[in-house]
Amino acid sequence: MSDFWILSIVPIIMIVGGLLMQFAKQNELFGLRTSATLSDPEIWEKSNRAVGRLTVILGLVLLFLNLMAYLKGSLSQLKWLVVVIIIIELVSVIGIAVFGLTYSDRLKVEKETTGKTLQYTVSKSFAFLMSFLSVLMVIFGVLMLFLPTDPIIRKKIVVSGIGFIVVGLIFAFVFFDTAKKEDVQRTKFFEKNFALFAILTLIWSLVSAGFACFL
Repeated sequence: MSDFWILSIVPIIMIVGGLLMQFAKQNELFGLRTSATLSDPEIWEKSNRAVGRLTVILGLVLLFLNLMAYLKGSLSQLKWLVVVIIIIELVSVIGIAVFGLTYSDRLKVEKETTGKTLQYTVSKSFAFLMSFLSVLMVIFGVLMLFLPTDPIIRKKIVVSGIGFIVVGLIFAFVFFDTAKKEDVQRTKFFEKNFALFAILTLIWSLVSAGFACFL
C-alpha cells in the first residue's frame, strides 16, 4: 500500500465523519460529546454542525496536500514530507477537538446568560468562504495541468485536473449564489450543496490517485 493511501485514512475519516456530524442526533456514541452538548439538544445541533463543517474542510485540505505531493512523486522521494503530513493531521485533529470543546461551552454560557433559543443558521461569510475555497480548487486543478511528473501518467493527471476545475467552478458559483439568500433559504441550500461538494471532491480525489496508481 502506497504512502498516499495510508496518509489518506485520517482525511477520509475526517470528511465522512464531519458530514455525518451534520445530521447526528444527540447520542452517547458519535459526535461532539461534551458536557455542554449532551446537556442541551440545541447546543448539540449547533456545535456538531459547526465542528462537522470545519472537520470536512480540514479533511479536504489535507487530502489535497496529500494528493498533490503524491502525484508529484514527493511522498516516495522525500520521507520527511510524510512525517510533516502526519504531524499536520495530528495537529488538525487536536485543534478540532479543542475548538469543539471551547465552542460548545461558549454556546452553553450564551444560552444561560441570554435565555434565548439558539437558532442554527449558516452565515453569509461562511458561504462566501466556501465559494473562495471552490476557487482554490480551480487553482489546484490548473496546477495539476502543469505538474512535473512521470510522462506515463501525465494524461491521467491532466484529466484529474480538469475534473477539479469543473467541480470548483460549479460550486464557486453555487456557494456565491447561496450566500446572497435569506437565512432560512441560505441554510437549507448550503447544507445540501456542502454535502454534495464534499462527496464529489472526496470521490474525485480518490479517483485521481487511482488513475496514477493503478492505470
